[in-house]
Amino acid sequence: MITTSIMQIIQERRTIRQFSNRPLDIDTIRDIIDVARWAPHHAKTEPWRLILFHGEQRQQIIHMAKKAYTHLSETALAAFISYLQTVPAFLIVVMEQKENRKQWEDDLCATSALTQNIQLVAWEKQVGVVWRTFGEQITSLMKEHLGVHRDEKIVGILQMGYFDDAPEATQRKSVDELLTIM
Repeated sequence: MITTSIMQIIQERRTIRQFSNRPLDIDTIRDIIDVARWAPHHAKTEPWRLILFHGEQRQQIIHMAKKAYTHLSETALAAFISYLQTVPAFLIVVMEQKENRKQWEDDLCATSALTQNIQLVAWEKQVGVVWRTFGEQITSLMKEHLGVHRDEKIVGILQMGYFDDAPEATQRKSVDELLTIM
């Protein structure tokens, strides 16, 4: 197995929105999660859980999207549903919501680190991912349909699958633009 350095993976990873027809098996997704679950969380509570919609179960996501996106025109909704049909797997990233604001922020940061780990490990396995987030109106409807509890937050839906072409890198700010040295 050829391994790539973490620096190279971070720089080369791209958001993938167009997936190939190659099936993505559950064992590959399990392997990705098995590594990604080592995300840091200083309280060691692992405040996340994951829900996978794969194979025919993907239709639940598509059904939910039809109900959630009624504000779209008929043409736009049909195009969106057609796109969703091309996504091999949907991985819902869910976080327990604590009432303590500091704990909530720590948990969100840790769950985001888990999500980034999933993207990086997936990239190493040549699996593309797009991390989707939604407003509260859509998320509350999702909760009802996707088995997410009221005291949980949907941090994102990861659309996953193999891909043929990766997009070009976008320009990033330089270190000098980002870093203030005191």
